[in-house]
Amino acid sequence: MVNSGSWVSHIEAFVDVTRPAEQQKAGVAAVAGLVKDDLITLEALVKEMELYLTTTDDTIRARGILFLAEVLIHLLGKALDSLTISSLAGFFSSRLADWRSLRGALTGCLALLKRKSDVSMLVDGDARTLAQSMMDNVQVQLLAMHDRKLCFEVFQFLLDTYSDSVVSLGDDFVYGLIQAVDQEKDPRCLVHTFRLAHSLGKLFLSQVGSAHVAPDLFEVLSCYFPIYFTHKIADDFEVRREDLSDALLDAFCSTPYFEPFAIPLLLDKLSSSLPLAKIESLKYLNKCLPIFGAERMTQHALKIWFALKEVILSPPQAEILSSTNFNLGGDTNSHEHKIASEALIFLKTTILQFTCSNNDDFLTLIMDDNDVERSFCSVTMEGSYTDNSATNYFQLNALGSILFVMANSSIFCCNKVFQEFFPRLMVILGINSRKSKHSADSIVEKVSQKLNYGALYLCAELLASSRDLIATVWESSMQMDSLQVKGLQALATYAGKYTPVTKKSFEDILEVFILIIIGRSENSFLWKLSLKSLVQIGSSIARFKDSHMQIVYDEIVVRRLVLLLHGDPMLPLALTLEAISEIGTCAPDLISPVIQGLEEAMLSNFLRACVDGSSKSAKDLSLLLDCYCIKVLPWCHDSGGIEQPGVHFVINILEEMENIAAFKMEPEMQDLLDKMMMTVKLVVSGCAVSNQYRVLEKAYNIMLESTNFPSESLLSSCSILEGLHFNQHLYELTSRNKWLLYFLASTVTALHQQTPLTNAAKLLNLLLVFTLKGHLPAAQALASLVNKLSLDVDRLRSSNTYIPAETIEMILDTFCSVLSNNFQNRLLILNSNDGDSLHFYLNLQINALFGMAWFGKALLMRGDGRVKDIAMAIMKCLLSSQNTIPSSYQDVHLVARSAADAFHLILSDSDVCLNKNFHAIIRPLYKQRFFSSMLPVLHSVIKECNSSRTKALLYRAFGHTISGMPLTVLIADANKVLPLLLDSLSVLDPDILNKDLIYSLLLVLSGFLVDEKGKEDIIGYVHVVVNHLIKLLSYPHMMLVRETAIECLTAMTSFPYTRIYPLRTQLYQELLMIRKELFVRRLLNAVTLGPRWLQDRFVSEVKRVVYCPGKFAQCASFSSFYTRKVSSLVGCTCKIFMSEKNWPLLFIRCKFDQD
Repeated sequence: MVNSGSWVSHIEAFVDVTRPAEQQKAGVAAVAGLVKDDLITLEALVKEMELYLTTTDDTIRARGILFLAEVLIHLLGKALDSLTISSLAGFFSSRLADWRSLRGALTGCLALLKRKSDVSMLVDGDARTLAQSMMDNVQVQLLAMHDRKLCFEVFQFLLDTYSDSVVSLGDDFVYGLIQAVDQEKDPRCLVHTFRLAHSLGKLFLSQVGSAHVAPDLFEVLSCYFPIYFTHKIADDFEVRREDLSDALLDAFCSTPYFEPFAIPLLLDKLSSSLPLAKIESLKYLNKCLPIFGAERMTQHALKIWFALKEVILSPPQAEILSSTNFNLGGDTNSHEHKIASEALIFLKTTILQFTCSNNDDFLTLIMDDNDVERSFCSVTMEGSYTDNSATNYFQLNALGSILFVMANSSIFCCNKVFQEFFPRLMVILGINSRKSKHSADSIVEKVSQKLNYGALYLCAELLASSRDLIATVWESSMQMDSLQVKGLQALATYAGKYTPVTKKSFEDILEVFILIIIGRSENSFLWKLSLKSLVQIGSSIARFKDSHMQIVYDEIVVRRLVLLLHGDPMLPLALTLEAISEIGTCAPDLISPVIQGLEEAMLSNFLRACVDGSSKSAKDLSLLLDCYCIKVLPWCHDSGGIEQPGVHFVINILEEMENIAAFKMEPEMQDLLDKMMMTVKLVVSGCAVSNQYRVLEKAYNIMLESTNFPSESLLSSCSILEGLHFNQHLYELTSRNKWLLYFLASTVTALHQQTPLTNAAKLLNLLLVFTLKGHLPAAQALASLVNKLSLDVDRLRSSNTYIPAETIEMILDTFCSVLSNNFQNRLLILNSNDGDSLHFYLNLQINALFGMAWFGKALLMRGDGRVKDIAMAIMKCLLSSQNTIPSSYQDVHLVARSAADAFHLILSDSDVCLNKNFHAIIRPLYKQRFFSSMLPVLHSVIKECNSSRTKALLYRAFGHTISGMPLTVLIADANKVLPLLLDSLSVLDPDILNKDLIYSLLLVLSGFLVDEKGKEDIIGYVHVVVNHLIKLLSYPHMMLVRETAIECLTAMTSFPYTRIYPLRTQLYQELLMIRKELFVRRLLNAVTLGPRWLQDRFVSEVKRVVYCPGKFAQCASFSSFYTRKVSSLVGCTCKIFMSEKNWPLLFIRCKFDQD
C-alpha cells in the first residue's frame, strides 16, 4: 500500500477547476492505475475522498463525485466485489437528486452499468433502484447537451443489459423515458433517442405486451420524419443525416403496434412535393411492411398501390426512367430516379407480402388496374414510336418495370403475369403458337418483318424476369431441398400399378430419405421434410394396399429405425422416437415392429437402470416411456389395429423383477417409477379380462414371495394395529419390493370390474397394510378395487371376485381404530420422550386419513351410503384436535390439517385412478350428493366450534367442499353457503398455505356476483363483500387473488343503485389507490363502463382535486386510449398521468370552460 499523501494531490488538482485539463486527466489516470495495480483499494480511495464527496460546497462536491466516476471508467476491466458495486450504485443513484453533482453521478452510473459479469456487475435490484432514481430526480430536457447524452446512454444500458429490472417498473419507466426524449433537437442526442425508442418498442410493446403506450411513443417519433439535416460539415456534430434516418427507421420498425400510426403518416408523406420526403417514405414503407406483417397491412393494400402507381407512372418519374434507360440496378444521383428505384423495390416487397397461392388479390388489383391497362394498350399500339416521341418511351419503360417486378417476385406471380399478358403480346406480334412454322426460313421471314416495338420490349422484360427468377430459385439451397424432397415424394406415392418408378428406384428414394433421417439431423428443415415425406409414402402404401411396396418400406425404413432404438450416436434418441412414432402410426400394418422394438428397448434400459444404476439408461427409459404412453398406446387403442398392446412387456418386466437379486433405485428415479406405473395402468386398462388376470396373478405371486407378509387370508384390524405397534419396522420394503408393490397396485387400479381376483380378501388386506405404511399407490389401488365391486350379490358370490361385506367393514374399522386409538393415547405419547414413537403414530394417523379419504372417494363415486360415516369419522378427527392438541406441538397439528385436506381429496378429480380411463364406476351427481349431506354438518360444527385454530381448519374443509362445485348447487343453498364463504375468506387470508384455496373461493364468489340469481342472494352481504375484497386487494401471496378481487369489485358496480350508493366513496377511493398499473387500467374500465353514479363521482373528484387555472401537472403520460375514454367523461381535453412511487394518483392536464 502506498502512502495517501502521494496521490491525494491528484484529487486536489482535479477538484481545482483552475488547473489545466491535461493535468486533471493525468491525475485520474494515475489514481486509477494505483487501484488497478492493487496499490490502494477502492474502499480506501472513497474513504479518503469523504470530505470531497459530502461537503456543502457545491463546486468541490461536484468535482469530487466526477473524479470518483472518472476513476471507475478506468476500472471497467478490474474485478470488484459485489458489496462494493452495490454501495457505489446506491451512492451514485442517490446523487442523481443533487443537480449540481449530476454530471458526476451520471458518469458514475454509466461506469457501473458498463461493467461485465466476469468482473462483477450490478444486480437487478440495484439497477432497478438506479432506474427509479432517474425517473424521480432527473428532468432530462432541462439539462445541457452533454448531460442529456449521458442520460440517454444510461437509459440505453438499462434497456439492453437490465431489461428485467426496468420491466418491473411498468409504465412508469415507459412514460418517464418518453418524457425524457420528447422535443429533443440536438442531432448528437437524437441518434440516442431513436435507439432508445427502438429498444423501448421491442421490449415493452412486442415482448411485455404494453401495446397501449404505442400512440404516445410514436407521437414523439413522428415529429422527426422525414429527417432534414442542413448542416454541411458532418464532423462538427459527429453524425450524418443517414445515421439519423437509419436510427429513426429502426425505431419505426421496432414493433408492429406502430402500424396504425406509421403507415398513414408514410403514405401521406409519399404525396409530398419534396423529393427527400418521398424517398424516405418509400424506404421506410419497404422495411416496415414485412415487420408489421401482411395481416395488419392488408387494410392498406389499396392505398399503397394507388400511391405506388402515382409515383411510378407519373410523368416526372417516367422522364427519368427513359432518359437513364432505367432498370432495377440503375445507379444515379438524380432524386427522381431514386424515387422510382425505391418505388419499384417497395412494389416487389408488397407483392411478396400480399400474394401467395391462396391469395392473389393484390396481384389481380395491379393487373386489372385501369391505368395499367390503358398504358398497356397505349405502348403496344401500332405506330406509337414512328415519331420518336419521348412520352411513349417513358411510358413503355415504366410499364415494363412494373411487369418485370411482378413476374420476378415469385414463381406463382410469374405464372399469373405470363398468363395475363404474354398471350396478348404474342397476338400483337402476330405469333400464333398453333399455326406458326418453325423452319429457319419462317423465322427469318418473321424477323425481317416490322414488329411492334412496344410489345417486343415487354416480351423481353417478361422473359428476362422469369430467367432471373429461375436462377434465384435454384440458388436457394432450402428451396432446392424442398423441391427435391417434394418431387421424390410425388414419385413414391403413386398407386401400385400406375407408379412411374421401378422397384429399384422406389428403394433408392426410400434410401435417400432414411439416410437424411439418420445422418442429417442438424438440418432440421430438411429432416422434417424427409420425415413428412416418409409418413406420406407409408400412408399411401396403406391406402392402396400395395403388399410389395409395404415389404420394401418395412425393410428399409421401419426396421432401420427400430435398430436405432438400441443406441446410435449419429441420431439423438428423442429424434429417433419422433421419427419412429410418426412412421409407425401412419398405417396399422407398420405399428407391430415399432411396438416390439420399443418394448425391447424399454426392457433393456430398465434392466441397466435398475440393476446397474445407469443414469443414462434411466433418462433413455423415460423418453421411451413418454413416446410409448403418449403416442403409441393411444393410437393403438383408438385405431383398434393392434389387440392388447404391451401385455408381454409388462409380464416380461415382472419376470425380470422376480429374478433380480441386487436392485438399485436412485432417489432421482422416482419420476421414472411414476412413468412406469402409468405405463402399466395404460397397458392393463386396454387388456381383455383374461390378460388382466394373467398380469394380476403374476404380480401378486411375485409380491407374496418377495415380502414377509403373513400367509393368513384375512387379518383383523386389531392384529394389524398390534403388529404395527409392537414392530414399527414391520412390512418395510426394499427398493425392489417397493417397485413390485407399485406395479401390483398399478395393475389393480386399471382392472375391469369383471376381472376375477386371486384371494381377493388377502389382496385387500395387503393393500390396506401398505396404505397405513404411507404408500399412496396402495391406497389408490385399494380404493379402485372397492369401487369396482359388483352390486349383483348373487353373481358376485359365484365368482372369484367375491369379497365378504365383513372385509369392507374390517377395512373401515381399521382406519377408524387408527384414528381413535391415536387420539386416546396422544397425550401419553407427547409426555414421553420417545420422539420416534410420536413420529410413527403421527405418520400412521396421516396415512390412515388419506387412505380413508381414497376409500371414501371410491364408495362415493359408486353411490355407497357408507361414505357419510367416513366423512363423519374424518370430521371427528378434525374436531377432536381442539381439545387434545397442545399448541406447542406443531407436528400434531399436521394431522388435523390432513383431516381438512381429506375433503379436497374426496371431491377432486384424479388422473391416476378412479376415472373412466381405468374403468371406475362413476354415478351421476355424486359430488352434489356429498355436498348436500355435508353442508348442514359443516354449518353446525363451525357455528358451535370455540377454538379459533380448529375453526380455521373447518373453514379449510368447507372451502375444499365448495371449490369446483357447480354454481347452481351452491346458489340453491346460498343462505348457508354465503356466510361461510365470506368467513372463510377472512379466516384463511393470513396463511400463505391457503393461497390456492383463497383463489378458488374468490372464483366461487365471482360466480355469485355475475349470476342473476346469485346477485339476489348476495345483495344482503354487499357491505361485508366489499370489505373482504378491499382487504384482498393487497393480498401479498398471489397476484391472481388481487386481480380477481378487482374483477369482483368491478362486477359489483352493476348492483342496484340503492344498495351500492352508500358504499360509493369507499369503493371509489379504494379502486383509485390500487398500486399497480394493471389495476389502474381496470379502474378506468370500471369507470367508463360502469353506472352513471360512478362516472359522476369520478368527474367531480377530478375537478375538485386537480383544477388549477393556468397550471398543468407535469408527470409521465399514461395511455392515450384511456385518455380519450376519460376525456369523453370529463368533457374536456385531458391527460392521465402516473405519479411518483408507482402510485396511480390521477392528475388531469386540462383547460376547463369558463363556466
